[in-house]
Amino acid sequence: GVCPSSVGNIQLNIIPKPIVEAGNNGTICQTGTYTVTGASVQHSNLFSWSVAGPATIQAGTETTLNPVIVPTAGATGTVTVTLTATGLGICPVTVTDNLTIQINPRPIVTAGVDGLLCEGIGSFQLNGTVTNATNYSWTTTGGGTIQLTANPLAPLYIPSVSDFNTSTGVNVITI
Repeated sequence: GVCPSSVGNIQLNIIPKPIVEAGNNGTICQTGTYTVTGASVQHSNLFSWSVAGPATIQAGTETTLNPVIVPTAGATGTVTVTLTATGLGICPVTVTDNLTIQINPRPIVTAGVDGLLCEGIGSFQLNGTVTNATNYSWTTTGGGTIQLTANPLAPLYIPSVSDFNTSTGVNVITI
């Protein structure tokens, strides 16, 4: 006779490799810090961070998904932050993802030299300098106004009557 068919079964467990998202790119000033946001790791509980470039990870945050990146003192440039995760159990596949942080130099601003303005004189020429910045503005604690000129770093201060009636006679003009 004919033998009946026979069936054998196996159970196959599919173990997914880690899914890694290092987080959002960012830009900071060289005097600031950057807290990573948007990082995630799936299918792994073993992950680590590394930094390439002029920065380090703040102690105490390196085992979290929101590490704080601290620029090296005085450094500028691009930092690459890498999140690495290793697969579970018998599938130790390593997966990485990167984010970049641009470290910009600190702006350097000089409002110019102090001056004297005699009552009756209609204006005072300001002369500031700005390095490492493209956006800036002038302000004053005085009652007068700052009138822009063709050179935005050299506006005129137009005093008001109240400027000459202060107890100290001092106004602060900043850029």
